[in-house]
Amino acid sequence: MHAIHQPIALIPIVNRVLAEPAGRDMAARYANTPPDRLEISVSDMIGEFAVHSVLDVLRRDAGLGETEPFWRRVGNEANEYFADPHADWPVGRIYGAWVMTGAHAMIKPAEDYVRTGRPIDEAFVETALRVIRETIGRYGN
Repeated sequence: MHAIHQPIALIPIVNRVLAEPAGRDMAARYANTPPDRLEISVSDMIGEFAVHSVLDVLRRDAGLGETEPFWRRVGNEANEYFADPHADWPVGRIYGAWVMTGAHAMIKPAEDYVRTGRPIDEAFVETALRVIRETIGRYGN
């Protein structure tokens, strides 16, 4: 589903939003951040937010257990990373701090989409871009 939905639906929305002045400004701030250097594009980042946040909702809805301990650990690791983001961190820690922390912030919007049956749309992308801007702010770029 991820491989099909992202190029057909998500990437065109992201590209449209990034072509606007605020989107271009955000993309310029994103350039040369750790995920950008790892070749994780803004589109990829938003796709990861969508996948991980929706999977969290589906997992809980299916009765497969509480996910908050996992997200608490992700948050603690991200706080360690952002306390010294320019240190020589392993790729997994960089991914967790940028992608998984963002995905956690997107769980509430994802719940709304899953529970109403709406496809992810421009409002989801705008929220994801806000999360990325906030993360860039934490990084200090």
